[in-house]
Amino acid sequence: MAASNQRQDTKSREYQMHQSALQHARLFFQTYTEQDFSGQIIEIGSQDVNGSLRELAPAHARYLGLDFQPGKGVDLILQDPYALPLESDCADIVMSSSCLEHSEFFWLAFLEMVRIVRPGGLIYLNAPSNGMYHRYPVDCWRFYPDSGVALQEWARRNHQELNLLESFIGSHHAHNERWNDYVAVFQKVGADAPTWNRRMLDLSPRHYNARIQDDPQPRSERLYSEDQEKLLLRERQLDQLLDMIDRRTSLKQAAAFQAESRAQPPEQETVKPEPPSRHNLTYYRFKREFYRLLGRQDKVTKYAHKIREFKVESTLNSADIASDGTLTFGIMTTPHTMFVAHAIQAALKNYGIQSRIHGSDETVTFDLPIYFVLCPQIFKVLPPGERRIAYQFEQTVSERWMTPQYLDTLRESRAMIDYSLDNLNYFAERDIRYPHCHYLPVGSMPGYDPYGVGDGQDDAHREIDQDIELVFYGDSHVPRRRAILDELGRHFRLTELSNTFGAELHRVLRRARVVINLHYYENALLETTRINECLALGLQVVSESSSNQAEYPIESAEVRFVAPGDIDGMIREIKAALSAGRPDRSEVLRQSASTFQFLLGRILLAQRLIDFPTFERAQPEFRLPADRLCLSLPETVARRKLAEESRPLAAAFFDGIRMTPGWVGCGLSYKFMCRKALEQGLESIVICEDDALVSDEASAILADVQARHRQDPYSWDIFAGLIAHLHEDTEVCDVSWENGRQFVTIDRMTSMVCNIYGQRAMRIISNWNEADQDPQSNTIDRYLENYPGLRITTTLPFLAGHREDTTSVLWGFQNTQYSEMIQKSEALLKEKVEQFLARSA
Repeated sequence: MAASNQRQDTKSREYQMHQSALQHARLFFQTYTEQDFSGQIIEIGSQDVNGSLRELAPAHARYLGLDFQPGKGVDLILQDPYALPLESDCADIVMSSSCLEHSEFFWLAFLEMVRIVRPGGLIYLNAPSNGMYHRYPVDCWRFYPDSGVALQEWARRNHQELNLLESFIGSHHAHNERWNDYVAVFQKVGADAPTWNRRMLDLSPRHYNARIQDDPQPRSERLYSEDQEKLLLRERQLDQLLDMIDRRTSLKQAAAFQAESRAQPPEQETVKPEPPSRHNLTYYRFKREFYRLLGRQDKVTKYAHKIREFKVESTLNSADIASDGTLTFGIMTTPHTMFVAHAIQAALKNYGIQSRIHGSDETVTFDLPIYFVLCPQIFKVLPPGERRIAYQFEQTVSERWMTPQYLDTLRESRAMIDYSLDNLNYFAERDIRYPHCHYLPVGSMPGYDPYGVGDGQDDAHREIDQDIELVFYGDSHVPRRRAILDELGRHFRLTELSNTFGAELHRVLRRARVVINLHYYENALLETTRINECLALGLQVVSESSSNQAEYPIESAEVRFVAPGDIDGMIREIKAALSAGRPDRSEVLRQSASTFQFLLGRILLAQRLIDFPTFERAQPEFRLPADRLCLSLPETVARRKLAEESRPLAAAFFDGIRMTPGWVGCGLSYKFMCRKALEQGLESIVICEDDALVSDEASAILADVQARHRQDPYSWDIFAGLIAHLHEDTEVCDVSWENGRQFVTIDRMTSMVCNIYGQRAMRIISNWNEADQDPQSNTIDRYLENYPGLRITTTLPFLAGHREDTTSVLWGFQNTQYSEMIQKSEALLKEKVEQFLARSA
């Protein structure tokens, strides 16, 4: 409801209907209407300036748009916004979005909305809670978290009975978002007023300062709005920057003073290189924040990498090892993640590392060299960043914990771990990415009984007094959970546990037959900590499905999943689980524990906390999933996703070993895979890297080549899908034609993009020496190129290709640089083949 002369202003167009307003309106319709809704919707301020709510409404709804001026989306032009020319109780839904801030007397306009909505009908309001001054033609108001309560009371004072169903402040939906929307939904009191089991809050986890009907306490409460938090963060960053400048100046003054007062050193004295010091770390942080303020993201990334390298180079020293030769790390955990702390403790023990677990209520002196901190946002005091590995467990579908301070805590840690690829993708968008991040999904444990409440026998093979049919443990006050639990309680003997942990929790779970897992948010990620704890205790689990459950194959196979909110499906699966009894999961649990131990070892190795022999000794039960592998780093989420979409040869992913420099980690990955392949008795193994491109035709040829190699294992040592760099001294040994394709055997090659390795090549790779850190001669491809006597077969043209839309993980440049190299190699090989054939003739 604004003046027409302002409607053509470009900036006002942007302000009038921003994207978050459209997204919140879409959530309103999803929550409170059905697809066949055909009622009357009236929108106040309906002109389509930069998006329209009408487009989001159910297709069969009757829609009436009101505004001051004619235009797209306007059905009725108003003369007075405080006296609508409509009958009372005529609308099923009244809506107003991005409008009330421009109304001089919005409380009068609100009374008109209440008048025209029918008893039981809804009023949807969306107005800015903050944001810039934007006259349209005036800009008068912003709406704070208690606004809905005040409007409810204002209506009642004017003899209109109204209930506030829910309200919240929406978080920013994008980095450049200028607004935080205040959203409120009211219902006019009526005898036959419908009820809803869910709220927009269930579908919109990106919110704070929320209110639910009849609950006086705000949820996800924040003192500051998002823009205030950003200002406070900038203020802290400037303070830190000034502090760093002061400290740097003091360091320089001290150095100058020492230089003047120091006696001249003897000529034969040599200056030893200085080890990494906290002065270097302070300087790197100063430079990073300085360039962050200047908006130089390239420089920010550069110094972020230097900070990470400093922390990794701050390796263990002799003082960290006890007199008896033992090394001890700390594990700080909340009660909710104690199961994961036990899993880390068990895995560390297999790497020869002892550990101490500290609860969130304990005082920690930080006298150990490394601390794994689970849920770091819960702890008031944290270890120093270079000794802190933060294990992040919050769901990024909600902005509740994703404050600037928390993100800084993750950045300043020595490393960050996350259990979810979705979460890692979220953090990558906020400049917390590989190589700082590590992927560690929660694993399970066989024989798990840390509190001694069992009798030492496997639950599947002993009699248990299972007098509890169904258990739910967690926060049951969330409206969507509450509605489901109330219904399940009518069908089963349901026990609910809240804030119950440790031995008390396990005593109840040992008596339970089935555990129900319900999402806190409707679009939540899978609650793998709770599920794995239940699997370890031998319980049957029924859970709402999740968009990311494909990440977790063991959980997907062992848990009975139903669609979120499908109560009938839950009842059906719970009954099936009660009939099935407790399964024998001993092999599954060993496999899960082995995977967790491997992935934790990747982190320890990347952080230089163990060496490769220690890592390898701790993997006795690790098995390669197939004889065709795709080497990939899960932490490079976008790259992994591309590989999943075009996975060559349907190869199983192998999560590559990481070490600095990256080419050493790459070599160790090949070494480990080849050693395991030999252990498992594989005659050959296909390894393609995640940026390989292999057509279906080429995949069939490679599969046929691998199969025929079993009959003639000495025909070649390596079959190369492509050669990125052909050495000029390469000799052609043989040329043949088969099914219209030319096969060429040569004596050397450089490329690891997509190859098949026979047993001799696997033995050679197994002996690669990671201690030789000369990248000119000892990268894994150069190592093979220089190894004498190898027989390599390839094709002309090459079977495999190389993605150009990714960046090299090892060297940091765009993959387009490889294209020219590959073309030159193919041309050189053709030339050598022609020379060979000419000599043979």
